[in-house]
Amino acid sequence: MALFCFQTYGNEKFSSFLWVQIETLSSKESINKVLEFAHSSGYSDLLVQVRSRDNAAYNSSFISKPYFIDKDFDPLKYITDASKKLNLNIHAWINMYVIWSGKVRPIDNLHLINKNQSWRDESFININNLFSNHFLSPINPNVNPYLLKIINEIINNYDIDGIHLDYIRFKDSDFGNNKVGLNHFKVNNLDKNWEKFKRSRITLLVKNSYNLIKKKSNDIILSVAVKPNLLEAKNRFAQDWGSWLKKGIVDYVFPMNYYKEMKYFNRDSYLILKRIPQKLHKNIIMGIGCYNQNAGDAADKIALVKLHRFGGVSLFSYDNHVNELSWFTPLHKKLFIN
Repeated sequence: MALFCFQTYGNEKFSSFLWVQIETLSSKESINKVLEFAHSSGYSDLLVQVRSRDNAAYNSSFISKPYFIDKDFDPLKYITDASKKLNLNIHAWINMYVIWSGKVRPIDNLHLINKNQSWRDESFININNLFSNHFLSPINPNVNPYLLKIINEIINNYDIDGIHLDYIRFKDSDFGNNKVGLNHFKVNNLDKNWEKFKRSRITLLVKNSYNLIKKKSNDIILSVAVKPNLLEAKNRFAQDWGSWLKKGIVDYVFPMNYYKEMKYFNRDSYLILKRIPQKLHKNIIMGIGCYNQNAGDAADKIALVKLHRFGGVSLFSYDNHVNELSWFTPLHKKLFIN
C-alpha cells in the first residue's frame, strides 16, 4: 500500500514526488544512488520511467529493453525489491501514445513504429519527416487495448505502489489523421462531433486503466501527468483532465507546470484553483521543472504550491542534476523543513 511522503500544514498533507528517467534504471549502481538520495533527503515516492519510447525497463513478453539495459537485468524488479527496505514507494511511469523520437525509424523491425505503421497518428496539415515525437493514434481502435496490455503486464508481475501515465493525449490539435480511426469515427459516432470524439478516446483509456488497476488492487494508485493549462489541455490536446478528477477515474493528476517564468506558473495555477472544486485540490500534485531554472526559483514555486494548498509537488527530474545532487538542497528546505 502506498503511503506518500508528506509534511503537514494545518490539518492537511503535502506530498513530495520525484520523477526518475529511464536512463537511471540502467544499472544496480545508478538505482542504488537514486534510492539513497531519495531516502536520505526525505522523499518516499518515486515515479520511475519504465517505458519511454516503446521500450521496457522490465521483463516484458512483447516489448524489448533499450540498448543501455542488459537483457538479463530487470530494473523494475530490482528497484521495487530494494525500495522496500527503505520504505520508498515505487510508481511505474509509462509513456503512452508517444513511441519514437527522431528523423529516421528505429533499426529494430519489431519496434512498434515499424511493426504497426497503421497505428501511427499523423497531422492533417503538416506531414513531414523532420525530428519529432511520433505518436500512436488514440482513435485507432487497436491502440488503446495494446496500451492496456502494457499496464496489465506490469501490475500482474510487479509489486508496485502506483501506475503513472504520461503522454496520454494527442500530439497537437491538428492530429487525428489515421485512416482506420477515421473510418471508426464515421461509422460509430452519430453526432459527428470530432473534438468530442477525440476527447472520448483519451478519456476511455484513462477510465479503462483505472478499472483495470483497481480490479487488481485498490491500493495501487493511478496518477496521470497532464498539460498544466486546464483549458489548453482539453481544447488543444483532447486531455480533459478536469473531468477525470471530477469523475473519480484518476487518483492524482500531475500538471507539468514547468515554466521558468513565475507569471505563467501562476496563470495556470490560478486557473486550476478557479475551475477545479476545492475538495479535489488535494488530488493535484504540481510538477516543477528542475532543468530550466535555478534552484532558488524552483524553491519559490514550491512555496506557492503550499500556499495554494494543492496536494504536493513533483520535481522533474532527478536526472537533470544527477552529477550535482546538492542542487536540490534549497528545494528540500522548502519541502521537508517546516
